[in-house]
Amino acid sequence: MKHVVVAVPGTELSGALIDALGPGCAVRCADTRPVLQRILDEADHDLLFVDRHLLGLRGHGRDECRHVMGSLRAAAGHGAVVVCGPHEDLRLLAELVRAGADTSLTYPVHPDGLHAVLEDLQTSRRLASELDYFRSHVAGVDGGRFVRLRSEAMREVYRKVKSVADTKTPVLLLGETGTGKGVVARLIHALSNRAGGPFISVHCGSIPDNLFESEIFGHEKGAFTGADRQHIGKLELGCHGTVLLDEIGTMSPALQVKLLQVLQERIFQRVGGDHDIPLDARIISATNADLAALAAAGSFRKDLFFRLNVFPICVPPLRERTEDIPTLAEHFLDTLNALHGRAIKEIHPAVIEAFLHYEWPGNLRELENLMERAYLLEATSTLTPFGFPPEILHGGAAPTCVPVDTTRPLHEVKEQALAVLERAYLARLMTRYHGRIDRTAAHAGLSTRHLRTLLARHGLDKREFKTPRS
Repeated sequence: MKHVVVAVPGTELSGALIDALGPGCAVRCADTRPVLQRILDEADHDLLFVDRHLLGLRGHGRDECRHVMGSLRAAAGHGAVVVCGPHEDLRLLAELVRAGADTSLTYPVHPDGLHAVLEDLQTSRRLASELDYFRSHVAGVDGGRFVRLRSEAMREVYRKVKSVADTKTPVLLLGETGTGKGVVARLIHALSNRAGGPFISVHCGSIPDNLFESEIFGHEKGAFTGADRQHIGKLELGCHGTVLLDEIGTMSPALQVKLLQVLQERIFQRVGGDHDIPLDARIISATNADLAALAAAGSFRKDLFFRLNVFPICVPPLRERTEDIPTLAEHFLDTLNALHGRAIKEIHPAVIEAFLHYEWPGNLRELENLMERAYLLEATSTLTPFGFPPEILHGGAAPTCVPVDTTRPLHEVKEQALAVLERAYLARLMTRYHGRIDRTAAHAGLSTRHLRTLLARHGLDKREFKTPRS
């Protein structure tokens, strides 16, 4: 369960946020800065929503925003910070995000809008965690110390990143979905002279064509029906920083023309505006498509492709750099321990061996997701094979070997071994009977009620064992 602090004035706003968050959160509310400070001092939390009026801002200056956000960050610890306010405060909210907040939320609060913010926050926090890993082992480190990522392919990626980071040259990141193109883009930003500015990511395929210009360039009040206030676009928000145009191959031909013009002239206008805004953001593009083939076929403009493809970097799929898998798995385990406050110390050798022989169609994203699922199911201090799907493991089934921890008393080791054996037994029976509780219970000599209790204890869900209908 997530622990959330909602610090907004008035019960109407706090009630709207609580309702939109849903029942999966433990929420504490504050309507003044002293109450907020007391809550933050008393316990850790995962997420903080704070209204701009509770920040004690005397003005809207950049230095004051940095000072206020620095103090709030120190009080908030590792929790994510979402600054809130009405649409007319959008510029201030953007400045607070530049100053250290994770993201912003505007009123009125709508459940769909809040969920989109939470999804973006989860993605950015995951990418930030991966970036911390890269920065701790890569940034400021020359090739002699870049040894934890063993594959030559990733070392070559790093060499290219290092050579282009501190320039204005457009970069095109190529690679399959889930290979970590977003992480590489953030690494380029972190190693550049723009590291102090914002990093803005735009997924081109997720924005409808009729909204794309408004999202990228912004719009003025009254520019179109429903434009009841000014909106600052992503290119403007990315001023002095970096803008990542992800999945740029999905952009429509009409929008390709407009983007090409902006990249050539380095100026743009908000929709409905009449004054030029200089483009002062470094542009990085990413795609999982073959842009060269699309350009040759006429579905992607050749002149835009040439403009973007000045410095291409190909991020290899995980199956082509298996040497990195143990290091990446250890990194994800460290991240999960920090996130959940547990101490799973190691990964069972059988898991690593299975990882090295798996094809990883989902690349890093699949590895991370499988690690998280197994982590949540694990009841011991070692990440064992039992939390992973059978197709990941050799022979389609998890081995029943139990790691022996001689630092623990004998009765604890016996309990651990019994738990591992019991879980493996139930998982295999449930697999045999395709998730049927009655048949599994009969075979095991248990009541259905007792079986359900054991399944819940071991984190087994009968739906995972049902055979999908063709």
